[in-house]
Amino acid sequence: MKKSLTLFLVAIVTSLIGLLSGNVLKAQPCTPATITSTSLYTEDFTAYGAVTDLATAGVMPTCYDYIYSGSSEGYEPKVFQGNYTPTHNNSAIAITSGMTTLFGFIPLTNAGTNNYVILPEFTNSLDELQILFSTSMSTDTAGQLTLGFITDPADASTFTALTTVPSNSFASNRYAMHAFKLGDYAQCANMHARLAFCWTDASTSATSTACIDDITVRLKLDCEEPADVHVYAISDNSVNVDWTPGNSSQTQWEIEYNGSTTIATTHPFSLTGLTPTTDYTIRVRTVCGTNEFSYWSIPCSFRTACTPVSVDDANPYTETFTSNILDCWLTHIDSGSDDWEVTNSAHSGSYGVTYSNSLFGDLLGTNEPSIMDILSMFGGMMNFGTGSSYLISPIMDLTGLTMPARLTFYRRQQSLMIPLTLQVYYRTSPTSNWGYLAQYTTTSSTWNLESISLPNPSAEYQIAFVSIVDMNNMGDIMDMMNPNINPDLGSTIDLDDIRVGASTECDVPASIIAYNIGNNSATVSWVPGNASSWTVEYGPTGFAHGNGTTAPTSNHLYTITGLNPQTSYDVYVRGDCGNNMISDWSPVTQFTTTYTGINGYNLNARVVPNPATDHCTVECAATSGEITLFDVCGQQVLSAPIAGKSTDINLNNLSEGIYMLRITADDHTTATVKIIKR
Repeated sequence: MKKSLTLFLVAIVTSLIGLLSGNVLKAQPCTPATITSTSLYTEDFTAYGAVTDLATAGVMPTCYDYIYSGSSEGYEPKVFQGNYTPTHNNSAIAITSGMTTLFGFIPLTNAGTNNYVILPEFTNSLDELQILFSTSMSTDTAGQLTLGFITDPADASTFTALTTVPSNSFASNRYAMHAFKLGDYAQCANMHARLAFCWTDASTSATSTACIDDITVRLKLDCEEPADVHVYAISDNSVNVDWTPGNSSQTQWEIEYNGSTTIATTHPFSLTGLTPTTDYTIRVRTVCGTNEFSYWSIPCSFRTACTPVSVDDANPYTETFTSNILDCWLTHIDSGSDDWEVTNSAHSGSYGVTYSNSLFGDLLGTNEPSIMDILSMFGGMMNFGTGSSYLISPIMDLTGLTMPARLTFYRRQQSLMIPLTLQVYYRTSPTSNWGYLAQYTTTSSTWNLESISLPNPSAEYQIAFVSIVDMNNMGDIMDMMNPNINPDLGSTIDLDDIRVGASTECDVPASIIAYNIGNNSATVSWVPGNASSWTVEYGPTGFAHGNGTTAPTSNHLYTITGLNPQTSYDVYVRGDCGNNMISDWSPVTQFTTTYTGINGYNLNARVVPNPATDHCTVECAATSGEITLFDVCGQQVLSAPIAGKSTDINLNNLSEGIYMLRITADDHTTATVKIIKR
């Protein structure tokens, strides 16, 4: 213990001394290069030995310099490979700035406020050049990357800022490509200087990192290339491509995709004749005249959908993920860094699909987190634990269905601290908007069978499961101490056995009535139909389906307990006929629990005579309220007001049989009596 404390104090003292040191410069003088139309400068940093820890000393590329204003050894700019790089675990230049402290005042890491990476020198004037590069950053807010030039690589005061580079967190938008024409900046006119990046983070509670990759420096052309090339409306054999022209006078472009080319005179442009389930990379360049072209645009990649799956009454579409791949299902991260994946969390078979949100995100990846990582994580708490991702089905042709379409699936949903919501959507084509179907927030360690009617069947139908992590309603961190919580510190949604097809013939429970209503309980019964078991869902009046309390039962009646007195409740019931055949939910049935406080009383109800023929008399303690009579199918056949302590009931129009008579007093006290009519 004493040895550990001594080492800890030595580390603190070392850091304190380091805070007083000055700038560190690494210089590698080189002969300036000349950029021509056929000789570009490119650097992807793969030729250098990369370190995998930001706190470890590394190397710089040939002819690069840096200025480091921090005092902690190893945090100088370097070639790095890890979570923060634009392409995961590929090499890039990493610049770290900021400071971490213990208890808010003991310095642990001082990486400085402004650190610079300086590119090789070129003979060209800067206004002749363009620069392209990709970025990924460990924060969206604390740090700022600036592109500029420097006239003395040993003096940070000679840096001139040209433009700030938009922030893009590795957790939400790992890869961002940027292109800047240096001639657009007046400071570059006839300027001979070295291009440089400055990463600024003035935080005193955390460090942050910017990674830069895929640098290209080239001559500016009069024929300007398109920007923001993107695709949408992806089908199995086509895609729409759009872009922003370099200027308004451009009217012709060449599109290159996987070795094929075509000419477009309008945008957006529809590419057809593509191959299903195939990865494509698209580039676009401007045609300015005969043999006069712009540079190719930044490439855009996508994958075509699978061939549509035909569904008819006898042939549903099913997915059990037993192949251990997503196959024709697509995922799309809307925010955060977590995504849907196939895992061994299965309802049946070997595999299911899971969205898992880790409390510590990528820090619990291939490399164990250090104390610096964890402190940095808490420094960026605003992005901590958030995320959302789409799981999108293959395209399905549902026009062969003559029966109503239905989606069924098994769901298991568990949360630790950070609540997870599962939403379900549909769309009728790859270009149409998503329509809302259902939402689930209830958590359970067991699998639940869910069933949703699918509206508007079409020839290009898709469904989507969307995970939403609700950071704003994060629970108490002490929940982590609960022994019943999943020990991986994560919140997960598991799905399996997905089916889209004709609605199965399973009867909806009918004639639902609530009786024996008390302060905190009520019994619900229904006509069973052909189901063999049922699920009852209930909650306070107005609750949303999927968010109520559910209970399975093998009898066609169920007693609900644990209710609140004098409270209105909604009840739904659905049948389960086995083999994934479940009915629609029944229409809502409402009841109100009683209240027997100091003004309450027992109704002491009875019916005479019983059995009865033409008439009977209802005797009870209540003097006002309502009497209601139901047949054995739950249908209401008679109602009458309570007329004092004895109320005459006419049974002449009723068939012989058994009836249930319910008495409801004005204070919501109830009583139920069985009547036999002869």
